[in-house]
Amino acid sequence: QCEVSCMVGANPGRLERARELGATSVWNIAERGTADDLVAFLSQGGADLPSIVIEAAGTPSAVSLSLRVVAPGGRVVLLGLSGNKLSEVRADDIVLRQLHVRGSLSSEPEDWKAAVEMLSGGAVQSIVTHKLCGLDKYREAISLVQEPPE
Repeated sequence: QCEVSCMVGANPGRLERARELGATSVWNIAERGTADDLVAFLSQGGADLPSIVIEAAGTPSAVSLSLRVVAPGGRVVLLGLSGNKLSEVRADDIVLRQLHVRGSLSSEPEDWKAAVEMLSGGAVQSIVTHKLCGLDKYREAISLVQEPPE
């Protein structure tokens, strides 16, 4: 089962859109407290912390938060750019919790401009085209990008 268990952010509109796209819960970090509060929220009822966390905000605090809320042995993918600001990260946390951390640059500035124009002009209602569950679907995802179906 593929599921976004929780979307974390500070923009209410984006959080609502995440819920519309299937996030089972949202957490407004600007309104709802600390990293400890988020860990408690994610762990309520004995639930496991997420095994994969994708950081796309680009704020230094989001990087350290991502490392804090992922399950031991989990994966953190860093997509957001901070403008060369430093994040407070303790390497010991990564090593002792055996985390896998990967950076990814998945687009160019021109791509964002084109996306904004399409979305604001009403040409696109949603940017979700496919839902692929699990890392084992990586090759299928790449092939859909390389050769989109008609």
